[in-house]
Amino acid sequence: MTSTRNVRASRGFTLLELILVLTLIAITAGISVSAYFERSEITLENACVLMAKEMRTAQNRAAYLQQPVLLSLDLEGERYEVERGGQGGGDIYVRDFGNNAVFEGVDIVDSTFDDEVILFDKSGFVVTGGDVTLRFGSDVRIVRVESPTGRIEILNTSSGWRDAGF
Repeated sequence: MTSTRNVRASRGFTLLELILVLTLIAITAGISVSAYFERSEITLENACVLMAKEMRTAQNRAAYLQQPVLLSLDLEGERYEVERGGQGGGDIYVRDFGNNAVFEGVDIVDSTFDDEVILFDKSGFVVTGGDVTLRFGSDVRIVRVESPTGRIEILNTSSGWRDAGF
């Protein structure tokens, strides 16, 4: 005759045990992820790489669609906009560092572009080159766009990101 204790032991985990383990995993993951993104070099580097990739996408889009594409920087609002078709004539994509929990604290602090606008002409070439300076805490990175090729470079990069060209 099988005892009640042996039957219960072979059934597996209880619902309470599973919930407890999943709760502990969720708490550990939450603490780990927030600690990872609080490291300024990680957050700032990822913001720069994201900006550089979106600049490259804007450049490719201009060349593919044969339309100028604007990337407008908002130095006070911690954001930038990519607009196809130029000056109110197309669709707009907005990247807002201030409203993104991963990039919270990243600031666009300076730009050497005229009127804080990067213009890719209909062939995908940048009209005038320049730098965009991003800061997180005391760390600073510069995203440089060279004229006329539009080659993008991150100065002081820790990730080793390289522009593959368009």
